Amino acid sequence: MSLRDQLLKAGLASKKQVQVAERELKQERRQRQSQRLSRQEEEQQRQAEAAEARDTALEERRRQRAERQEVEEAAARRLRANQIVQHHALRFTAGVQPFWHRTARGPALHRLDLPRKLAVELRAGRLAVVWAEVGGEPEYQVVLRVVAERLRAVLPERVLFLNEKPPDPDDPAEQLLEPRER
Repeated sequence: MSLRDQLLKAGLASKKQVQVAERELKQERRQRQSQRLSRQEEEQQRQAEAAEARDTALEERRRQRAERQEVEEAAARRLRANQIVQHHALRFTAGVQPFWHRTARGPALHRLDLPRKLAVELRAGRLAVVWAEVGGEPEYQVVLRVVAERLRAVLPERVLFLNEKPPDPDDPAEQLLEPRER
């Protein structure tokens, strides 16, 4: 026998009072349930915020790692470009033929005094002018076309002059080459 039935039997409570008490108990249960649901929702929200914070932190670490890797790869490309230029640079004594090419940094022109034969070879596209960074400053060098093409694959901006189309054979500048070399 329940407490309600005992109170009704003893005459301590009327039927109406029992109904009011049951209604109040029912409302309290509903409030507790709604609070329980809101606690669950709060927990879900906390978990979602924690997951978002983890995702954000993970994405930030990935971005930083990608930036570091990009910087390291750029440094390795610069080092490789410098090695290619310094290893394959043609050695020559200054000549009488001025050869103008663009500078490594900026729109200005730079003058190389080359032997006539090298100037003609540059014009013909068999040689190229490239630069390497030595002590923070550009050092201009003359290299073979194949070396310049290798350098283009590593760092294209290091190739300053490479004639893509050969000159006309009737061009007077071509006459500078000895007949057996043409």
